[in-house]
Amino acid sequence: MLFFIILTSTFLMTRCTHNVTAGCRPLDVVFLIDSSGSENNDSFNAQLEFMKELVQSSISYNNDTKFGAVSFSNEAKLEFNLNQYASSADVIRAIENITHIGKFTHIEEGFKYVTNASFTNTSGDRPDADNVLLVLTDGIFHPENASEPAEILLGDGVKISLVLFTNRVTDKLNNNAQSVTDLNNTFTKDTFEPINFFCPDTSSSNPISTPFISTPPSETTPHTANLGCRDKVAKCASYGAEICSQYKSWAEIQCRCFCKFDEVTISGNTTRDPKTEATVPTNPKVWVTITNKH
Repeated sequence: MLFFIILTSTFLMTRCTHNVTAGCRPLDVVFLIDSSGSENNDSFNAQLEFMKELVQSSISYNNDTKFGAVSFSNEAKLEFNLNQYASSADVIRAIENITHIGKFTHIEEGFKYVTNASFTNTSGDRPDADNVLLVLTDGIFHPENASEPAEILLGDGVKISLVLFTNRVTDKLNNNAQSVTDLNNTFTKDTFEPINFFCPDTSSSNPISTPFISTPPSETTPHTANLGCRDKVAKCASYGAEICSQYKSWAEIQCRCFCKFDEVTISGNTTRDPKTEATVPTNPKVWVTITNKH
């Protein structure tokens, strides 16, 4: 009787594993690991343990998954490429050898490195596999630096999922997360579901390779009255209005419309030059003065 129970359990496990794996697309997964000074040893080690568990679970959920890893602090550092290790055991051993760097949090350097060096043919990126960047961080980074390189990855068809290693997810952390990915792709280590990660619904109208472009709430976009104006970054509203004053030099270029930098108000009146798209005052005396000055 005991032999029958063991045999039946083994059969069911094998069958379940086969069914899950058979319906999943191949994945090329790159870990982007926060190795900055804001990560204490416990948090950093928790990231490594999470990675090891995820690699181990890929055997059951999707055995056509390749893993690479890049860490970041002041700069990005290659830990291993997608084509470097053939077995899960080798990947796990490589993860155990990753060390904590410390220093500052420049997540944008990690995004740039992954764009240029990780999802490439020479690094093992497979043309028939979906590309996934799994960012492991405490969420403490500057969104004004991270959003543009993240959107380049999204535009290349890379899905970005973010796992926050923190005891409390605040509004600020949510805003930071929204600067690099959809909140539906933001998790904590406790809310992350491996089966949804490894084998998302392939019948969905939004496949894993389709980049997510967020649409900010209508009451906050655009702030400008010029309906033809377009920001360079799609997620300006998710940062909040403070981005316009705290990071003005950056916002003047990336979030020009959201922050109304495309409008100049003089005595309550503004207009636009259709050739240069510059806002010019309607006061003729002021305009003559500017013209003469130039």
